[in-house]
Amino acid sequence: MAVHHPIPFREYRPDDLDTCLDIFESNNPKYFRDHERQGFIDWLNDPDRGPYYLFEVDGEPVACAGIYHDPEQNRAGMAWGMVRLDKHGQGIGRFMTQVRIDRMDELYPGVPQHLETIQLTFGFYEKLGFRVVKITPDGCGEGLHRYDMVREP
Repeated sequence: MAVHHPIPFREYRPDDLDTCLDIFESNNPKYFRDHERQGFIDWLNDPDRGPYYLFEVDGEPVACAGIYHDPEQNRAGMAWGMVRLDKHGQGIGRFMTQVRIDRMDELYPGVPQHLETIQLTFGFYEKLGFRVVKITPDGCGEGLHRYDMVREP
């Protein structure tokens, strides 16, 4: 059943690390690989990272996702977005992505929005206005091709 109403979300807190890692692991190895886990942890622990959010259904965190801004390269972007595997297909990812697009539009108006994804999900982002600018075979691990995408303001 699709989620058609806003999903409560809040800012990430350091005590959310294990919850986010559980969401990551639920998507491993289909959408993420083991070698990416430490990069995710490092990003969450970086005090200079952009906003990161947890999305909850019935009071339970089921998704997490962030945004960033790189003023030197005049770009904003989405980082480490994921929905717990057993919650895929319920509209959570679409809502979570729209929240991030809206936040980037609000916080970084006029700045191109970037993301990196894989062949399994790039079509989802195309429907939300992103276009593929580069494909790197096995760029996220064996069998996971990296798709660099951009959405112009």
